Amino acid sequence: MRIAPALALNLLLFPFLASAAGISVTPSRITEEIVAGKEKTISISVRNPGEEAVIVELYPDEFSDIISLSPKSFTLDSGQKRAANLTVRARTEGAYATFLSVVAQPLAARAVKTGAGVKIPITFTVQENKKEIPAWVYVVGGIDILLLAGLALFLAKKKKRRA
Repeated sequence: MRIAPALALNLLLFPFLASAAGISVTPSRITEEIVAGKEKTISISVRNPGEEAVIVELYPDEFSDIISLSPKSFTLDSGQKRAANLTVRARTEGAYATFLSVVAQPLAARAVKTGAGVKIPITFTVQENKKEIPAWVYVVGGIDILLLAGLALFLAKKKKRRA
């Protein structure tokens, strides 16, 4: 199989951009680490390089119970770009892999109803939620250190006076 020189050049220069006729998405791959029980939001950018307005729909191929998108659907005029957020809320440790499907359909009724789509690989690793030390512990510890340092200075001065 042979790749056209222009396509090969685009793949080398823009590996972060995924595109199909009528739609492009950045980033072209999503890989994240997430703490169990927390959520992480990743921003993606969808652009319509085509000449007609399109309706764009976004959805995860799997794990729709822990992956949400906002907005899930919107319209893009020719040349227009819009951001969308992908939020992952995982409770169970492990490695997850799926695709984000971004599908564009022509908005015009007269247009031929062929859509364009891009599948963005999503990989995320969920790690255990390690207990964080509350901020008040650091404050109390700092105060204790200052009090001990003050007591040590006081005792040192008192001992110097006796001598």
